[in-house]
Amino acid sequence: MTVSRTVKEYDVRRLEFLKATNEFFYSVGYQKMSVSMLTQKVGVAKGTFYHYFTSKEDLLTQWVIHEMGPIMEQHQLVTQDQSLNALEKLNKIMQQGRDWDLQHLDMMISLMTILYDSHNIRLLSEMTKQSELLAKDIFSSIIHQGVNEGVFDTPYPDQLATKIIQFSQFFSQDLGNAILKHIENDDYSIDDLMDLTNVWEDVMERILGAPKGSITFVDKTFLRTMFDHISNSKKVKKTA
Repeated sequence: MTVSRTVKEYDVRRLEFLKATNEFFYSVGYQKMSVSMLTQKVGVAKGTFYHYFTSKEDLLTQWVIHEMGPIMEQHQLVTQDQSLNALEKLNKIMQQGRDWDLQHLDMMISLMTILYDSHNIRLLSEMTKQSELLAKDIFSSIIHQGVNEGVFDTPYPDQLATKIIQFSQFFSQDLGNAILKHIENDDYSIDDLMDLTNVWEDVMERILGAPKGSITFVDKTFLRTMFDHISNSKKVKKTA
């Protein structure tokens, strides 16, 4: 019983550190966050931090894995669904990402602001790195299936799995920058963003050898919901 209780207490304390990390990412950024700030927030001695993480960088890695875990589990279930062809699986994974964003719009917009802040370059780099490690096998499986089904045409399915994740990160960065521009002013339109989206979808289809118009990153309904939410938030701030 003692061992079980010790393990549970360890997991609970570790989760407290991860939650504190999440809070400081949003309030001060990764670079300004210190081990002392974390231990003070959790309410433990500074040395206690090193029972759970070897360094601040190790904490960053574990936090990213923790945050990405649930969506990766959803993606894994998609790859195991034998009723779906490769294109359906790829687009369903994209849809899962959009659904999560719509359900957590405030968090997503805040995260975009944080990721592309110069003080959080390490965070963006670590999220990109962990995305590749966690999702590579998922996309590799889908690409191999697509090649076998004749909907993808590439001799490099395993290598492209990593490249697709990188391209998706580049698209997310463009999307994030567009969101920031829309937050600052209203000059960036949905049509502008759809043009940008069409470029990235075309690139993805050409690399995979997929039929034109077969891959969807985002759609106008998603963008309209997101832009309206930002506009409404700005109105609330002006009247507050």
